[in-house]
Amino acid sequence: ATRQGHVLGLFLEDTKRRLQTRLKALGVAPEGLELVTLWPRADAGGLEALDEYLARTPTALVVIDTWAKFRPPRQPGADVYEADYLRAAALKDLADKHGTTVLLLHHTRKAESPDFLATVSGSHGLTGAADSVLVLARTRCQADATLYITGRDVEETSMALALQDGRWTYLGTADEYATTAERRAVLDFLKDSPA
Repeated sequence: ATRQGHVLGLFLEDTKRRLQTRLKALGVAPEGLELVTLWPRADAGGLEALDEYLARTPTALVVIDTWAKFRPPRQPGADVYEADYLRAAALKDLADKHGTTVLLLHHTRKAESPDFLATVSGSHGLTGAADSVLVLARTRCQADATLYITGRDVEETSMALALQDGRWTYLGTADEYATTAERRAVLDFLKDSPA
């Protein structure tokens, strides 16, 4: 279930000008939205600062864009899975402590895989620590995308989405939309075929 509330966005790869352009595309900034472009890394006081912030400001959602700009660097010789898991688990513990949701934006690998979880960059430690994982797969220069969802307390599903006016619009389940797209292609072919 969703609840309305304050949102903190740590947009660590963006400038204030870029965020302003994005908000203008939406038409109006939602009430209770606070956007920050500078925040310390987790190991440089970032976790403590977030803990203090959440203690004084009840927050429904924290968005961290991107995880790579917030997470502490991996120590040389450390086990990759364990390092990724522990770094993400520290943030999950903080979210649980304050009863908030933390959405980490992270990159996917360029290589395709039949398992969408395998496309998440890094080890499976990051996805293993998360309660839910959402992967947005889109072909470059295309407005349509598929959102894959899995998690501990959610039913695994995939959704077809389209980017329209700066917002993602739900088109139906990915299977339904793929079938519809195939039907459209067949009908277009038949219409253009002289036979």
